[in-house]
Amino acid sequence: SLQIIQRLSGHHGEVESLSVSSDGGFAVSGARDGEVRFWDLQVFKSRANIGISPTFQSNLEINSMIFTNDGKYLIGGSANGYVYILDTNTKSIVNSWMAYPNQIAISEIALTPDNSKLLTAGSNGQAILWNLNNHQLITEFSKIGSNMRTIDISPDGKTAIIGYTNGEITLVSL
Repeated sequence: SLQIIQRLSGHHGEVESLSVSSDGGFAVSGARDGEVRFWDLQVFKSRANIGISPTFQSNLEINSMIFTNDGKYLIGGSANGYVYILDTNTKSIVNSWMAYPNQIAISEIALTPDNSKLLTAGSNGQAILWNLNNHQLITEFSKIGSNMRTIDISPDGKTAIIGYTNGEITLVSL
């Protein structure tokens, strides 16, 4: 049976997203308090706490986070429509951009296997594929009237799968 190893505390709001580094040494958590916490999984302590609130003024929930394959960066999407990139060594925000105007929430994000493209799913039914190097929009897919909840990208990077709050699943070629 599953047994609790350790409980980690520190957030002052619902935890919305978790991700574990590829080496298993640390994890990150994003919450409705607008903070990203880096947790050392060897000693079960928070090693860094990054407040996103100075950059993003409202709707601070961090809904989705993913590490790049090399573990150097953590990419996240928030409820106010921003994508942010954190350097995992310095524990600082190195870049950010507005993916969705009018504070449309980013429900989920996914990276292509080569880390060159980022797919964002908006609560407005719009998926956007971004060039991760220059943050330029490559293409988009919209399903009006549908709230995207989750996304993923196939291992070959050619297909996205999108899940909606109405129970539908769509496959989209990238």
